[in-house]
Amino acid sequence: MSGWIKVEKDLANDPRVLRMASRLRHADVTLGSRSRLVVVGALVTLWWYADTHIREDDTLPIGVDQINELVGIDGFCDLMPSEWFQVLDSDSVKLIDYTAHNGTTAKKRAMNQKRQERCRNANADVTPMSRSRHVGSVTRPREDLDQEKSKKRQPGEDGARERALAVPGLDLKAWEEWQAYRAERKPAIKLASLVAAAEELAAFKDQQAIVVKHSIANGYQGLFAPKAGVNGTARKAFTPAPTTAELEALEAARGTQ
Repeated sequence: MSGWIKVEKDLANDPRVLRMASRLRHADVTLGSRSRLVVVGALVTLWWYADTHIREDDTLPIGVDQINELVGIDGFCDLMPSEWFQVLDSDSVKLIDYTAHNGTTAKKRAMNQKRQERCRNANADVTPMSRSRHVGSVTRPREDLDQEKSKKRQPGEDGARERALAVPGLDLKAWEEWQAYRAERKPAIKLASLVAAAEELAAFKDQQAIVVKHSIANGYQGLFAPKAGVNGTARKAFTPAPTTAELEALEAARGTQ
């Protein structure tokens, strides 16, 4: 048997225990109201012993005198109700249905019920929204996520990004802001057009940040300089540069040649 036994939490209020306690109190008036707790302690002590020594037929190889000595109460076996306890002979007794409640199978069943109850209680504490948000979520090792991310990268992507960042005069902060906007807005800047798009932005020189903010604010897919300043004054005209869409079309045309 395993190292624990199942004891009902309401055992002390079981009518059979109350009757045993009443009889014990009359036999030993010094116990008083403690008789019920003494009976419960004696029962648990007997069941502890049985958990190790019980046979498959619910019998124990000890007699009445040995049990009384085991639990420390003279005449304890005489107090036991017939539906719990049966004397077979001077050297053996029977704990009726003990293995049905504390056998290996019964303990597994009790553990499964306890586990299911914990799961139900845990699920009851999860709101529908939080449950849907966590369904299918699995904590994965950082190494696996990095490997998966690297697999999704297109061949030569790192080299193209490095070449774009190396474009002379490029405002890196404005460039990152523009890339993030295009990635969110869709379509993102194609890999083959990264360098050309960076050169397009760099052509605006010291106005790159202004051009990016203006293009984002107006929802443009390409880069466009503001036509006038904030105060209505004419802004220095820029040499028209091809849009990202035009550059992407040009790159695609080159690839088909």
